[in-house]
Amino acid sequence: MTAWTVFSNFAFVIPAIRGFLLGEFSEGFILLTIFIISFLWHTCYESGDSVCHGQSFEFWKLLDDFAALYVFVVILVYLAALSKSRLKPAAYFVGGVVVYAGQLAGGDKTAIIWISIYAAIVIALRLMLDWKSYPYEDLDIIDLVAGGLFSIGGLLIYALHNTDTMHGWWHVLLSVGCYFALESLHHRYTLIFWRRK
Repeated sequence: MTAWTVFSNFAFVIPAIRGFLLGEFSEGFILLTIFIISFLWHTCYESGDSVCHGQSFEFWKLLDDFAALYVFVVILVYLAALSKSRLKPAAYFVGGVVVYAGQLAGGDKTAIIWISIYAAIVIALRLMLDWKSYPYEDLDIIDLVAGGLFSIGGLLIYALHNTDTMHGWWHVLLSVGCYFALESLHHRYTLIFWRRK
């Protein structure tokens, strides 16, 4: 694993700050926590320590996997237009349970399948219960789509070509996906700089 893989984790700081600036404090806190966990794990991996920061190597590995997979729960909340819903905390909680249960059942690949099923169910329920307000008028659908596409790109890298160098791009693409999901709450611009009509 290279220094690039370690320091690419700093990409998560940008959407975390954006979350705090938009008043989305839960997302800001989640993304900042993910950055800290992932940075510590990759630092441990790079140093080759069997015990790092007082915890075992395996502990940090499991924690990092959980944090990385939980990013998809954050993005799901926005893709399902639950960012302004009272159901958002429940979606985050159940998503965490799904990620953890998937890891226990069969590891990362099983957890990804469970998250995909959870995403399909949440979006389907969201559309069935209140399809007329999807997405909310003041949410930017272009930013939402961009967030989804960057996240899928990161997932494809992780699943198909997860070499030491490419792993850093998984971090970057996921963080960009989170950024655009959060940016969908911004009312003036699409994709950061294109002024909305």
